[in-house]
Amino acid sequence: MITIHEFGTAPQNVPTGYSLKQEAHGTAEQLQQQFDGQDVVLVRGANVHGQPGVFVVGVFAPKA
Repeated sequence: MITIHEFGTAPQNVPTGYSLKQEAHGTAEQLQQQFDGQDVVLVRGANVHGQPGVFVVGVFAPKA
């Protein structure tokens, strides 16, 4: 299962050669299912206001 890294840890967890490709919103379970098996690194961002358990992640993928 894909790991969602804590906010502020992108410099330590995103490998050289990866860049931010998109932002995604969802619960941890939804995001893990959505990106499972893909060559991406997820880094948690802010909570989504008014949606308990939902937060933003940065999706980092290899540069094209």
